[in-house]
Amino acid sequence: MNELISVCIPAYGKRFLADTMAALLKQDYRPFEIVIGDDKPNPDNEALLASLQPGAGITIRYIPNKVRLGQAGNVNMLFREARGAWIMIMHDDDFPLPGALSALHAGATRHPGAAVVYGKVSIADAAGEIDRDATDQCNRDFGRGPERAGAQSSALATATDGRIPHNGFLVRADLARAVRYKGRDVVGDVCDYDFGIRLALAAPNAPFVFVDHDASACRRWGGQISSESRSGIFALSILTRLDAKSAEDKAAVKRAIERHAAIALCEHARAGNRKAAAKLLLSRAYWKRAGLGKTSLAQAVFHGLLIASPEAAEKVMKRLRLGRRARVSEMAMG
Repeated sequence: MNELISVCIPAYGKRFLADTMAALLKQDYRPFEIVIGDDKPNPDNEALLASLQPGAGITIRYIPNKVRLGQAGNVNMLFREARGAWIMIMHDDDFPLPGALSALHAGATRHPGAAVVYGKVSIADAAGEIDRDATDQCNRDFGRGPERAGAQSSALATATDGRIPHNGFLVRADLARAVRYKGRDVVGDVCDYDFGIRLALAAPNAPFVFVDHDASACRRWGGQISSESRSGIFALSILTRLDAKSAEDKAAVKRAIERHAAIALCEHARAGNRKAAAKLLLSRAYWKRAGLGKTSLAQAVFHGLLIASPEAAEKVMKRLRLGRRARVSEMAMG
């Protein structure tokens, strides 16, 4: 008999919940439950969920939070409420792809004792249309290719490399409840990344398994991205405190620091923290990632201008369209 999977949705009154639920109800795995913790209850969500008719083997539980819990508090509440052996977090603006639950659970079955099982991520626009080029680039950048299928050689390297998506993966319920999410005041807006790293630290010898299957779609739309994001700053803070032991883990942490250096630089510069931004601009991690080509030097000039005058840098970027590569370096992990 299959194990029960709990799909936990930390909702906040977003307009895509109907799409997320529709995709879940098309999953072919049984049994599973959908548990929604709504941090911004509204009549539309309540009416939507009341109208759904799940098939046999699927249950839906809706929990409207009387007091707002915040993202971490909402997720941790859902962990406590989950009844399954496995938990999948699914944000209410993303959605699972066909066969995801079956494919991921099959990966867990092939690797007894697995702690985390994850698949490939697709990038979708606001309408839910998949951008194939962006999808291929995302999975390539974060090491989710067929050559990596199966149990990964290091849990910590898997997490720091960003191979574990921000949602749409399976995690053992007991492990999720033990590790829990940290609040925004502690880890900013990299709570998913931090959670993956701490899962690896809590279960270093349990397999982290990659299944070469399109498991979830991450929807990119304007409501997600804040100009006040500090994802790079918080990620660097987490990474620089890690005490990696093996050569593989040390190399992965080093790569992750290099990947986040330019992101953090831009965040510091826009916040007026010139000293911190300049320190990153002169760092080995920044130049290791950027290289010494003409495009990279242009990026460094742009970042230098951003440190000196964010307003002037924005004007230059708009006028000369010079910031394409610099903008890419500011993006948080997908």
